[in-house]
Amino acid sequence: MKLSILHINNTHLTLDKDFSLINKIKEKNKKRVIETLVLGDGNSIFNNIKHKNDEQDLLNTFPFDATTLGSHQFDEGSKGIVENLNKINFPILAANVNFEDDKLLYPLVKEGKFIPYLLKNTTSGKKIGIFGLTTMDIVYRSHPSAETIFSNPFDKADFIVKRLKNLGVDVIILLSQLGEEMNQMLAQQFLEIDIIIDKPVGTSGKKVEKCGNTLIIQSETDNYSLIESEINIDDEGNLLFIQENNYV
Repeated sequence: MKLSILHINNTHLTLDKDFSLINKIKEKNKKRVIETLVLGDGNSIFNNIKHKNDEQDLLNTFPFDATTLGSHQFDEGSKGIVENLNKINFPILAANVNFEDDKLLYPLVKEGKFIPYLLKNTTSGKKIGIFGLTTMDIVYRSHPSAETIFSNPFDKADFIVKRLKNLGVDVIILLSQLGEEMNQMLAQQFLEIDIIIDKPVGTSGKKVEKCGNTLIIQSETDNYSLIESEINIDDEGNLLFIQENNYV
């Protein structure tokens, strides 16, 4: 199976860009019999900026399969998240965040706005599982409510990976807000994770590296990007990184 991951980050820096090419890329890949996923790394800043409404509109133009939860979504607390997620039409993957006691956010869980993982069935018969993890230090860096509980990402990764394998998933993708060091530790501890989409780290440029059996895909902090990573997966589940295409 050939898989194309369109990875979008720093959407607050892309407000003047035309992303209609995403659908063109998907159509091109469909003709080439390549499965395409459109994923965000959670680094959307739709709070406390003058372009908040513009970014919400921009995000909804992306045919996202899913994104994860970054720290800036909590800059206006739970009330700000409710206001913004009601306008967004794709799921947020937050496996290690418990909203059950948060009266404002728990209804969004029932609506399917927040989910721990997503299953995608491919035309080739493979099943892809995608989950998201958020850093626990978000309680110091932003303004989540005391009723929003962040659990240890390693404990939750153990639970989710086992669950996905029990569900017959062939490929596991993690959308991570944990940073390079912790992602490498996750890759070493959970060999079943095939691909990690990391949050933007540093300014040294975009890179793809292999940590054991896991591909880790990163982009730089200070630039917007739409990156396509093409990956080949053989019948035994081995991953071969083919190439990376940078569109913006």
